[in-house]
Amino acid sequence: MNIVHLNTHDWYGGASIVAYRLAQKQRVLKHDSKILCGYKVTNNSNCLTFPIERADDDEKTKQGWVYANLRGSKSLPYHHLIANADILNLHNLHGGYFNYEHLPRLVNSVPTIWTLHDMQGLTGRCAHSFACNRWESGCGQCPHPEYYPTSIADASAEMWHNKKEIYENSKINLVCPSKWLKKKIDGSLLAEKEVSLIYNGVDEKKYRPMPDVSLEMHGLASTSILVGFLAHGGVKNPYKGGQYLLDAVQSLSELFPEISFLEIGGDPRDNELPENFIKATYTKDENSIAKLYNSIDLLIYPSIADNCPLVVLEAMSCGTPIVAFPAGGIPELIEHNRTGFITEEISTTSLIRACSSLIKSKQLRKQFGQESRNRVLRSFTLDQQTEKYLNLYNQVSEDRKEC
Repeated sequence: MNIVHLNTHDWYGGASIVAYRLAQKQRVLKHDSKILCGYKVTNNSNCLTFPIERADDDEKTKQGWVYANLRGSKSLPYHHLIANADILNLHNLHGGYFNYEHLPRLVNSVPTIWTLHDMQGLTGRCAHSFACNRWESGCGQCPHPEYYPTSIADASAEMWHNKKEIYENSKINLVCPSKWLKKKIDGSLLAEKEVSLIYNGVDEKKYRPMPDVSLEMHGLASTSILVGFLAHGGVKNPYKGGQYLLDAVQSLSELFPEISFLEIGGDPRDNELPENFIKATYTKDENSIAKLYNSIDLLIYPSIADNCPLVVLEAMSCGTPIVAFPAGGIPELIEHNRTGFITEEISTTSLIRACSSLIKSKQLRKQFGQESRNRVLRSFTLDQQTEKYLNLYNQVSEDRKEC
């Protein structure tokens, strides 16, 4: 089967890593699977870019429309990869490489799956709505113009209605990696589309318990407790709850003098972190990341906007217990009081309380870690994810032939 994954990047952020790993696994299974993207950061020959082409003087862009000045995606139906594809798997369409106006012609030219990694396909503009429900009835008068992707004026209502018309003219099947997002589609712009639930998966052979990895790799004594936090941008990432972590650090450090914190993915030049912080640079080397997961006693994941985060699944697969907020699809991954703790609410107080319970008990951390690994093996492996996608590809391809 000839498969094309379309995404903003080939490897930058969760959506691109999902697409990259899927394509990689599909090639192992003898499918011709490629990634077509706006921005390439790897040297993988199976990942290609196309010309984005921006118009310098676009009227809609002046009115606040995002991505309206992008012209390159109009020619995607004629790109040699898509012209010869049996299936097209869309991922993120935001990020400054794709114009929604070009969606109908693209998806009507080839059987298409669209994996929704966030809410941007459901709203007029933003990728996460948080407490705002205006996207359910047309957006407009946006209360949070600072949310990504930002624009120079509020055209959220106009873009919402434009998307509605675009979707009505687009043959497309959806994939949601969480029940949380799947439920939001009901009554949304995409309510009339068929939706499949396929959770993200991880390679359990790469992300595995490594008993030989210890705190010594960070220069810490064996009696220390190391708490990890991973996010692109580190604690400065507002969506991943870095400020909640920083607010909790002082109290946890006073309660547990032996504690240290490992920030993975932050700016190595950041000198504003507390003294008991260790910094590690995020790398595409998955073995190195797996070692970091194995070096920590627990992972704090205080994300306030998420879907089916790979960080959670990777840590669980390594046997690392997690404390997380009840945001997005995270409670579908972590079984509260069995593989980790889901806090009662999104607050610093609840974060401190849950972390304290795990820090106090080495036995509980070990128990949660073992159960986390078992849960991934049962439900969240890359093999399971890949099989479900291939089955859906075949189904959608056959359905399109019958039309």
